[in-house]
Amino acid sequence: MDRANSIISEFLSLAKDKKITLKPTYLNATLRQILPLLQATAIHEDKEITTEFTDVPKILVDENEIRQCVLNLIRNALDAVPPGGVVTLLTDWDGRDTVSLSVKDTGTGIPPSVLKTLGKPFVTTKATGTGLGLPICYRIAERHNASIEVDTGSTGTTISINFPAIEPVKK
Repeated sequence: MDRANSIISEFLSLAKDKKITLKPTYLNATLRQILPLLQATAIHEDKEITTEFTDVPKILVDENEIRQCVLNLIRNALDAVPPGGVVTLLTDWDGRDTVSLSVKDTGTGIPPSVLKTLGKPFVTTKATGTGLGLPICYRIAERHNASIEVDTGSTGTTISINFPAIEPVKK
């Protein structure tokens, strides 16, 4: 019952008309808040999470949704790397109007057959996965007027979410 309830709750978060509260937010601050939890998970799995944060301007986000998205992406990246593997959480700014949040892993990449179905609900390569993590991330990006880019190869995968910036960076 708990598993069914969890799947239904995740599926409902895909709703197009879900109410979100967008607030001007420094992305790095939000990521630093959840970083200890992410790193504890990685250490438990004999893996490592590193960060490469750039000074980025504020973006309009619902912090709870961004946390959910990052948790989903990190969970997938940790599943993709073997023990001793590294997952890197990055932020970047193009100097104009786009702030990027990326999760990079040192796994073996996403097979082409899976790549073309990425983001579709209930598609998973995991024995115990629901196939809802990435679709939720795609929906969250859509609600934030952001785009998702995937770069994958034999040395790993980088998934980037590109948000519109709302103000110049502050030092």
